[in-house]
Amino acid sequence: ANPETKELVFYHVIGDRPPNPGMAFPWTQGIAGTVFVTGEPIVIKDAKEDQRHLGEIDQITGFHTQDMIAIPLKRWEGDPIGVLEVMNKRNGRLDQDDVGILTIIGAFTALSIEQARLFQEAKLAEVVRILGNIGHDVKNMLMPVLCGTSLLKDEINEVFADLPNLDPQKGRASHEMCLEVIEMVANNAKRIQ
Repeated sequence: ANPETKELVFYHVIGDRPPNPGMAFPWTQGIAGTVFVTGEPIVIKDAKEDQRHLGEIDQITGFHTQDMIAIPLKRWEGDPIGVLEVMNKRNGRLDQDDVGILTIIGAFTALSIEQARLFQEAKLAEVVRILGNIGHDVKNMLMPVLCGTSLLKDEINEVFADLPNLDPQKGRASHEMCLEVIEMVANNAKRIQ
């Protein structure tokens, strides 16, 4: 189930003529949609006779669904995350005995999907933590630069104020250039911070 688009998406498909992975339909449609919404497994003896059956999927794939079982895949707290469907039993028809076996398979499948999702979230959380630490370290390294430029500016202003006026033009130009360099260093450090 894709909660953002409210669709059931074919992710893992096996068989003679499987739908393409990524193919999707609204999670309120079809037999799979009914199972997803209700959270209850369904055994269908003849899919063509069931009005919930999405015949267009059979048309797209060239597959002919006869009998089928759809099992909800649920998180341990009970929220649905998808649907497992099995179709066209080779010998005989799918029945309640098959539901028991598929329920166990579905529980393991849902557990595996949930563990993979939690692992991805943990990896993302770790990346965010590391980036936060790097950002904090960079800010700590820039703080002395910012403080130093402020102190240097005050010091240069004091030194130039006490200089004898030998060549006022040259002194002013040198003073302005020093202030400009200090301002440039401070502005770049602030931008990085």
